[in-house]
Amino acid sequence: MIKNFFKNTFNFKILLFFLTILFLFTVPLYTKKSDLLNTENWILIGENKKGEKLFYEKNFLKKYPELKLGLKLLYLPSDDIAQRCEAYWIDWFLTNEYREVMWSGLPKEEKDKCKSLEYSIHTWQIDCKKKNFKELNFAWYNEEGTPVYTRKNTGISFLFIPEDLVKTLFDKFCKHQQN
Repeated sequence: MIKNFFKNTFNFKILLFFLTILFLFTVPLYTKKSDLLNTENWILIGENKKGEKLFYEKNFLKKYPELKLGLKLLYLPSDDIAQRCEAYWIDWFLTNEYREVMWSGLPKEEKDKCKSLEYSIHTWQIDCKKKNFKELNFAWYNEEGTPVYTRKNTGISFLFIPEDLVKTLFDKFCKHQQN
């Protein structure tokens, strides 16, 4: 029966059409930072003195038992993100005994990646009772919306969202959760 279905080119074209439509609507498209912010999906949580902003995706908010919430966060860092990224990698190389970094510096490939960072999207589970969070995954994107760094199932990010923005997040989402 399946062989007969594919023998008919018309049926194959219909299947191909529906698979294309399915692909286009199921793949999350994170594009340029400006395009993300022009949607109504991202709600501002707070902005700090350095101009860094933290947003949450309103359609992703999940409530769990025990005063826990699932959030998808959009973080817009300050201009010093490249320096923070480079410092992270130098520390990482040094702690992992890649001593050549001391003499040759950070590899050009990593420097270029650090300079291209524009924004990050994180999936967190926050625990209002214990006042902590678990980062389920994150991705850092460049200006074109292409992932530069990604990691799933990590405890913490390699480039932290600043503490003052995290505090604002807890103040906003946990004040109504407490007994």
